[in-house]
Amino acid sequence: MQDARAGSSSDSPASASTPSSNRATQGWSSSPQCNLPDPLPPQHAAIREDTEALLAPLALLLHRRTAWIGETLGYLFTAAWTRAVVRALHIAPRLGLPSAVMIAMGVPTPLPVPGADAVNFAGYLLWSVWMVMAGVRSLRREDRSEPVHLVA
Repeated sequence: MQDARAGSSSDSPASASTPSSNRATQGWSSSPQCNLPDPLPPQHAAIREDTEALLAPLALLLHRRTAWIGETLGYLFTAAWTRAVVRALHIAPRLGLPSAVMIAMGVPTPLPVPGADAVNFAGYLLWSVWMVMAGVRSLRREDRSEPVHLVA
């Protein structure tokens, strides 16, 4: 089986350049991280091109329709967690609560809402400052032997 492939016409420069150039333009293994050999023999290049042409719109549709779900849930959970920590531990509520609101403003970023990206970005910057303050406060706590009560 190995000998049959070694003696095939894929060793000639003309046939070897065509499938690899097709892969580079089609994006199958043109990624620098993908160093795998092409699993299909060169005579099946037309099948690969047809399959990629058929599945490309589906992949694009799934990416556009579902990518926002994780992003939106991340914004919501980050804002909810920040609000819960601010309320439970009373750590810099003047920074924590506005940052939580600004992070929650990132929910409509998949939609064409003007300014949502900028407000969300500023919220994450403010949130980063709040996180540093929360860490410093937790390290500077006077009485470390007493546990922090999370229930008010």
